Amino acid sequence: MKQPIKKTRHSSGTILRTLVLPLACLVCACTSSRIDPIGYARLAADRIVRDAVFEVERMPQKGYGCPAVADCVTYGDTTRIGVNPPVGAAPSSARGTIVAGADSLYLVGFTSTRDAVVRINGRVVFKDTAPGPAFPHEIAYGIYEFPYTASVPLKKGTNTLEIVTAGKASVGILDREGFPAAGTECSIAEYTDPQGTVHTPSPLTEYRIPIAEGAPFRKHPYTEWHYANGTTMFGMLALADVTGDSTYYDLAERFCRFTLENTPLYARQYYGQNSLRTQNFRMFRLSMLDDSSAPALPLLEERLRGVLQPGECDTLLERVCRFVMEEQPRLPDGTFVRPEPKWTIWADDLFMSAPFLLRWARLTGDDTYREEAVRQVFAYDRYLYDSVTGLYHHGWNASLGEPRGVHWGRANGWVAWAVSETLSALPEEHPAFGKIRELHRRHLAKVCEYQTENGLWHQILDDTTSYTETSASAIFVMAMARGIRRGWLDESFRDNALRGWSGVESRIDPTTGVVSGICQSTAIGPDPQFYKERKTPPSDPRGMGAVLTAATEVERMLRGDDK
Repeated sequence: MKQPIKKTRHSSGTILRTLVLPLACLVCACTSSRIDPIGYARLAADRIVRDAVFEVERMPQKGYGCPAVADCVTYGDTTRIGVNPPVGAAPSSARGTIVAGADSLYLVGFTSTRDAVVRINGRVVFKDTAPGPAFPHEIAYGIYEFPYTASVPLKKGTNTLEIVTAGKASVGILDREGFPAAGTECSIAEYTDPQGTVHTPSPLTEYRIPIAEGAPFRKHPYTEWHYANGTTMFGMLALADVTGDSTYYDLAERFCRFTLENTPLYARQYYGQNSLRTQNFRMFRLSMLDDSSAPALPLLEERLRGVLQPGECDTLLERVCRFVMEEQPRLPDGTFVRPEPKWTIWADDLFMSAPFLLRWARLTGDDTYREEAVRQVFAYDRYLYDSVTGLYHHGWNASLGEPRGVHWGRANGWVAWAVSETLSALPEEHPAFGKIRELHRRHLAKVCEYQTENGLWHQILDDTTSYTETSASAIFVMAMARGIRRGWLDESFRDNALRGWSGVESRIDPTTGVVSGICQSTAIGPDPQFYKERKTPPSDPRGMGAVLTAATEVERMLRGDDK
């Protein structure tokens, strides 16, 4: 395939127009298939460049039924809008409804920044005199913890809700797991100020990042604070390093600066407008590794490279590090764990944490963070490794003491990528280096046994009835190619890496740059069918960083680069 002319940034800083010569002359020994890792990676990367939006536009504020936020500050003390009123300020009242799907006893949660009284159907259900947070703690995706809860009878249909306070308060109807109860919705319709005037709030708008017209991936923009986008920009920097192309360097830098420059705007919307699903809300929710260290990867990498300066991003990066080290839930032995369901180790989280910790150790010169990553590698191997198959389980339920999910491809990929990053950061004389290298080799050797004839791996690695999946395949290729050139793996893995890249390359459309076969976001599923039915949106950023990084590692392996 004839490749387009590209602009390349050389070390001298001179911009030259050069023809990207395909590596089609390189022949995979076992398949005789021609491969062109950088040529195809450019196609996928250029599509991302084209579809990345760096602007905001006003859109209606997203509505949600849990929690309902009553902002009585505005109406209780109109001279101090947006801040908590002084002690003794007169309260206002917020009125709304709770819609229930059945006559039943429901778990109702409540929190308020000031003393408050809550009535449902005219009955007092809460009296709170201790100040607390305005919003409940969202401990995971849509799982809420309120400081106060009570069982309240609700009738099917509409129930009245009244909150009297001088502060902000939130109310939500929950199920036993902390999710919003199915078939229920809370809303606030009007306020009465201390003088008795009734106020009906106008519909709110907020600034959001639009999705580019014609972009193949439609779930969210490529430029918001999201672990998938962070990983994509991480891969974009790897491609820039190999090609020297200023386009890819510029995209990653622009992503970081766009995030930082608009953070005050998003913060005002989150805290001031009570918009818990505003743009970049995960940055403020900051309740899991998906919210914190993974999205921050490109910012930390650019900080290490000197592109970003301390005053631009260190406050945010320090906040992220504090969450990872001090606030992220752990088992008693220190292993990172999630409360969905309580308490479950996700293989994903080794990658969501280790690469950030390893780079933070480099930036600060404090090996504490590097050693934390090392400890997590061994912990995840201990809990998730299946000695029967040689693969990793997607999860481990610590409460039940048993594995959860299946041998999901990308879960195994996340572990392989995180371990590869850890080996890259450790000196060979480190006491853990040899042990980590061996568990990495052991894992990848078993992964090779599950490779298909077309070079790809299955969505469930040991289930041939599941579809072949792109992101896991790309990560395995990346890990093998990197391991060979760094000397962690022997040459026997080369054929698997080349066949694997050939398979990944076949998923990149040569005319559009769209990448197919990337599994959507995936929780720990209850059975194999759950994984088999996961959709594969085009160019899903959950796998784009893996594809770009895999291409660069194959290219460097072919060049004989051992650094």
